[in-house]
Order: sequence, then structure tokens, then C-alpha cells
Amino acid sequence: MKTLNNIEDFLTHPEFVRWVKQPDKELDSYWEQWSRANPEQLNNMRLAREMLLRLSFTPPHSTDGLKQEVLQEVLRQRPKKGNQPIANEKEKNVAMQMNRRTEIKIERIDEDKKPKSIKSKR
Repeated sequence: MKTLNNIEDFLTHPEFVRWVKQPDKELDSYWEQWSRANPEQLNNMRLAREMLLRLSFTPPHSTDGLKQEVLQEVLRQRPKKGNQPIANEKEKNVAMQMNRRTEIKIERIDEDKKPKSIKSKR
């Protein structure tokens, strides 16, 4: 067990925190024995216990709603890429080349899907 010499030691000791927040018979017995064996630390122990009892944190009931709100706000504020003006001629040329490549790929796919003529045997 790590040495408990000051209030911070108690506050960062998982078993001490568990005893304060969720006491049970086993932990009660342990910390009672510990306090008898370490009377010089009794004041630090009491102060740390009091601090933990006064601290309370209640997480929000549902973080899903908050996540959705944040996401919607980010999406609302994000500029749409398709609506942004193209800044210079170089960017216009790149955009046009990309557009042509896409059209060529679509044409090739469409040509592959055309039914081939089937010669009937007579």
C-alpha cells in the first residue's frame, strides 16, 4: 500500500475514495484499523474525507443529445464546398480536368453495361 502522508495522498488513493463514496463493512474495518495504527494522519484523513463528501459531480443525463447538437452546429457553420467560388485560373483548370475525368469514367462504365448483340443460330 502506498504511504498516506498528506491530504493529496488520501484524495488520490482509490480505496480511500471508494470507502468514502461507497462504504462497506470490509472497507470500514480496514480504515478503522488504519486510523488506529496511524493516529498522526487522522486529521489529514478526516479533511480528505470531508472534501470528498462535499464534492459532487452529476454527469448530464444524456450526452447523445448534446453530441447531436454540437454536430448540427458544426455542420451548419461549415461552408459548403460546392458553393465556394474558385479563387484563380489554376484552380478552375484543375476543377475542369477533374470533372472531365469523372465524365470519362462514367461513359466507360455505361459502355460496359451496354448489351452486346447476340447472333442467333439458324
